[in-house]
Amino acid sequence: MKLYKNTIILVIVGLLLFASYFVTNMKNLKKSVQDDNKLGTIKVLNLNQNNITEIEIDNKKNKLIFKKSENKWKLTEPSDIKYDQALADGLPLSIFYFTANKVISEKADDLGQYGLDNPSIISIKTEDGKLNILEIGDETSDKDSYYFKVKGNDEVYIIDKDKVDALLLTTKSIRDKNVLSLRRELQSRMIADDILTLSMRKNGDLVFSTIKSENDGSWSLTGPVKANVNKDKINPILNAISKVMALEFIDENPENLEKYGLKNPSYSIEFKNSIGKKELLIGDEKEIGSKFYAMVKGSKEVFTLNEAGFNFLDKPLKEFLSK
Repeated sequence: MKLYKNTIILVIVGLLLFASYFVTNMKNLKKSVQDDNKLGTIKVLNLNQNNITEIEIDNKKNKLIFKKSENKWKLTEPSDIKYDQALADGLPLSIFYFTANKVISEKADDLGQYGLDNPSIISIKTEDGKLNILEIGDETSDKDSYYFKVKGNDEVYIIDKDKVDALLLTTKSIRDKNVLSLRRELQSRMIADDILTLSMRKNGDLVFSTIKSENDGSWSLTGPVKANVNKDKINPILNAISKVMALEFIDENPENLEKYGLKNPSYSIEFKNSIGKKELLIGDEKEIGSKFYAMVKGSKEVFTLNEAGFNFLDKPLKEFLSK
């Protein structure tokens, strides 16, 4: 009988210990969820991205207005910019992912300390005629985030810099970086295969000019002498051309090309494809071993170009000939 009573007591104690453990863990779990809500991603706009019809971006330097038309987003103001369609079409998704990291202030007395007394503005219109406005302030001290708030609400948040950069576009960042007007619907290999003639100059002097045979795709030197070309040496140039994209637009109408090394370019690469003829001019290095200043002949716009893939520029003619 005594053994039976002891067993009952042990069971009751075990149940009490389990209940205590369960309650404690539930409290910890609740606290963890609360902490995650403070430090994780906080949804600030409850919008269906498919219902967005217009996005206006005022970055304090210029204003851009995008409107939805037949499932595509068009830059309607300014209307004379050749813009990146993929960036424009991605704006509603950027709004969907516009989530805060945490709340900095429930009700800030001084918005100026966050740069929110004179913010950049992102206005979002939806099909029902409603307007949602995001106010973007200064960068945080670590330069990794921005302060922001929703107009009409008191809370001040911080958000990752890349989420703001994806949405707070400028006339430079929205520009179409496909500066050679290549057929980006094709793979890089197919763009390279579409090149029919190729020539390169260094400091104004012809290094070589070549043409591709329509029959077998082989390359022949047409200048400064006639000879057979090593296709394996030409392919890196074709591949580099196929991947050319501006990194950043620097100067839209430069008065002095000398400061970019583009008055007398260090290198020029001219090619002809099924679309037409283009010539890429390469000037000084903006960052040694990283970026060139460049422009397309006939254009008045200076941009930067990634140096990766252009290690053939200083090779002599003999490097491109068949042995």
